[in-house]
Amino acid sequence: MDRSLLRVLDLSRLNMYPSSMLPMISLTGHVPRLESLTLAVSNCNEHDKNDTKRSLSILEEFLRHVLALKRLRLVWDGIPDCLPIILQHQGSTLREMSLEDLGDTGSWSHQLFLDILSKAPQLCHLEVETSNQHSEFELEGRWSGKAVNSLPSEKYKSMEHMHMSFQGNKAIAEAAVLKRLDIPYVLRRAGRYELNATGVTWIRNSP
Repeated sequence: MDRSLLRVLDLSRLNMYPSSMLPMISLTGHVPRLESLTLAVSNCNEHDKNDTKRSLSILEEFLRHVLALKRLRLVWDGIPDCLPIILQHQGSTLREMSLEDLGDTGSWSHQLFLDILSKAPQLCHLEVETSNQHSEFELEGRWSGKAVNSLPSEKYKSMEHMHMSFQGNKAIAEAAVLKRLDIPYVLRRAGRYELNATGVTWIRNSP
């Protein structure tokens, strides 16, 4: 098989440890036309920083030799650690990105989303899912036509929470949704939220 013609690579079924990176090592430099990558990696020892550095180094070397990745599905301990590598080498060509953060890195800031949308300006689909002691959420955005070229801030505002709960506290989850949006934008969304002295009340009506 001519590996240089490979377009799709799925490494999600391998053990979720650094050993799952071994196929990437053997394929580095041999799959320049790769368009779709699915990868799942979890460091077997969360306290071993060498594991993390080793995995990031392998990922960076692999991505450096791919010409134009379009789709990325990544399951990783601490997604924010590898985002700079991904965005530097493939951000300009990515069209779809699905990220599942298994690490205990705390809440994702809005600036992190803006960074993704700024450095991957052609994204048509972005999904981020995280679950740890700080937060659990799934945020997704889909864009088509002129919306693809919208400002990162506008694309971010249009993203929807598919599921959200912070330590089981629904009120905090609702407040977090509103915090992400400016008040005029909320009003344009047909009054789905109600502000009061105690916080935010979710008033979306069922269709």
